[in-house]
Amino acid sequence: MHFDITSPDPTAGQQRIKMLGGRRLDQYAGGGFLVMADPEGNEFCVILEVPFELDDEGRANYLG
Repeated sequence: MHFDITSPDPTAGQQRIKMLGGRRLDQYAGGGFLVMADPEGNEFCVILEVPFELDDEGRANYLG
């Protein structure tokens, strides 16, 4: 199971998750999504609360 968590500011969400013991999974960075793992290794994405575009290959670019 993979959860998506929405945030008005995914970068700020990433910092909060890190403060709580989570980490970013850089092996997914090429897809343009912010993929994180909790301290137990469970993976989830932090995505924008508002709609965002995907390119023709299904990659996001909401992190700037």
